[in-house]
Amino acid sequence: MFAVTVTEPSGAYYTRLFQRAEIAIGRGPENDLVLQDGNVSTHHARLSFRDGKFIIVDDGSTNGVYVNGRIATKPIVINGPNTIHIAVFQLSVSVVR
Repeated sequence: MFAVTVTEPSGAYYTRLFQRAEIAIGRGPENDLVLQDGNVSTHHARLSFRDGKFIIVDDGSTNGVYVNGRIATKPIVINGPNTIHIAVFQLSVSVVR
């Protein structure tokens, strides 16, 4: 199981728990993690947790996925305290035991 904490531009945040190995992130209601903002694509990214590692992949979004300020042009392994940005949202991931 893993957790994703989403921080909004206002500074408000919330945490969602997931028991699946991979989740879909985007604006569309069919995503596991829905981010409501016009700059978030309907199907923006995928986040997976396998072999003790988080991997984020841009799912063909218009505005990209950023990890530590750099655009993710290929799958990125998330190690330690990385900052993930999707549009106006900041995401952090952690393992839940």
